[in-house]
Amino acid sequence: MFTDWQTVRHHWKGYNALKHLVIFGSSYCDVGYSPKVPHPCKERPLGVEFPGRTYNEPGEPNWVGHIVRDLSPCSSSPLLAYDYAVGGQDVHGVVWQVDDLFLPDIGKKPEWARWSEDDTLFITWIGMNDCVYVPIASLNRLFRTQENLYQNGARNFLFIDVPPLHRRRNSAFGEQLGSEFAASFEAWNKHLRTEASSFSERHEDATVMIFSSWNVFSSVFDNPETYGFLPTDASRKGGKMWVDNFHPTSKMHGIIAEEMVSFLNNVPADDPGFRQMNCSS
Repeated sequence: MFTDWQTVRHHWKGYNALKHLVIFGSSYCDVGYSPKVPHPCKERPLGVEFPGRTYNEPGEPNWVGHIVRDLSPCSSSPLLAYDYAVGGQDVHGVVWQVDDLFLPDIGKKPEWARWSEDDTLFITWIGMNDCVYVPIASLNRLFRTQENLYQNGARNFLFIDVPPLHRRRNSAFGEQLGSEFAASFEAWNKHLRTEASSFSERHEDATVMIFSSWNVFSSVFDNPETYGFLPTDASRKGGKMWVDNFHPTSKMHGIIAEEMVSFLNNVPADDPGFRQMNCSS
């Protein structure tokens, strides 16, 4: 139903050119980082000790950890992830993450975080909590916050849509409310694309992309054995796919990370004459 989407401009040099990830969201993204802990560096790319404090199994990475450990463009120099996500938050939480965490921290481009428009990807994955309430109003607020990021130098944006959590039996949303939440999730994802397109049109030098977690989760729900799950794992907490009634396991996060990086690797640089950076660059 929903597909990946992108509009590419000249600040996107390809996945291999990235050095920094700046992440906003809720529990699916949270690793326990805050500006009060040591900042990310080569030896500690999450800032916190790997894999951080996640909402999957203790001691196992979520998708952020999988990317920096296993899927960085250069294994000897991992991507540095400035992950301001906090579990349980909604769009209003993302506003706080941007204004009160990012801007006073690396938003100032300190000496220890000299990120640039060309080597940094701003990722936002939010909406699972908002869909319980007023998704459309929340999306309008989300993109006003993206304007703030743009004004402070962000040029490469990746948004992640919400997965079809209503398909998981006995989920946190309740089996009887599945159809109601299905409509809410679908509305969120449709309007996310509308807002992303409008944002892209307003900023002719911004690369704007959507990675569809809806597609990834749908594929796993439809063909669990293909991904190393049992059919019962799709609806059972404490199995290979779900830690509880809402949060995926590290194995599922690994699938998300692999699919996300595959998507980004297939978004070509806007400048055909740009030479991809290598590990020594």
